[in-house]
Amino acid sequence: MTDRRSLVLTVVGLLLVGCTVSLVAGIGCRADVACAALGRTPAQGLGTWSRLAMGIGAAGVAAWGVRLSWVLAAATRATLRLPTMPAGPAVAELARKAHIQRLTLLDVDTPQAFCAGVWHPTVFVSQGLVQRLREPELLAVLWHEGCHARRHDPVRRAAYRTAAVLLRPVTVVQWWVEWRLDRAELLADRLAMHHVGAPALAGALWRAGSLRAPQGAAAFGEAGSLRVAQLLGDPLPYERPTVSVWMNSLAGVVLIAGVTACLAGGLVSLF
Repeated sequence: MTDRRSLVLTVVGLLLVGCTVSLVAGIGCRADVACAALGRTPAQGLGTWSRLAMGIGAAGVAAWGVRLSWVLAAATRATLRLPTMPAGPAVAELARKAHIQRLTLLDVDTPQAFCAGVWHPTVFVSQGLVQRLREPELLAVLWHEGCHARRHDPVRRAAYRTAAVLLRPVTVVQWWVEWRLDRAELLADRLAMHHVGAPALAGALWRAGSLRAPQGAAAFGEAGSLRVAQLLGDPLPYERPTVSVWMNSLAGVVLIAGVTACLAGGLVSLF
């Protein structure tokens, strides 16, 4: 399946490049296709193509910014709809010990713990989680989520995932995004273990199970297998993109380049 996908992407990319050549050639180019279509001299042709490439790149950055803003706004709306209740003195004291500046207690029975927010990230824990965990375990969760808040991880992960969506054909970007997100979870766990100890964090992971969180939030229950390995002191696997990932990425780059070239050729033929 992977080889077939690579072949399809490569063929489509080559067809798109051929589309551009035919568009530019159709303008009346003979000796130098690009220069004849885009300028009277090679320098003029290169400059025009460069401006087109910069324009398409700027459009890509703008698309990333628009989608990122939409994702962050949707996450903010989701958190505002959650039912909340005043945090009791015990929970507030644990939050103070974990150096958390903003804590919201959710009035739900299901166990939830996550960090969300753009400019001022907030740690959210549910009443169900508070009732299920012992004090050291809850403190481990708070240290973990407090690390995400201080690093502004909700915005980081939204930015990474948005780039991954826009560059979906380039699979190495998907791999890198997941690698970065896993490393953020491991870092937050190391901070929790440093302050509370590995048994408390292991108990929290065991008792809490799979936690839910709104889209765009940094949830406590992610990257499970790597976190368990770190808790047990096992060496973490040395991760790097496989050959198939690189091959798919190359096919994706060809696809994107073909689309860009075809669009540029179309603009040239129109103007």
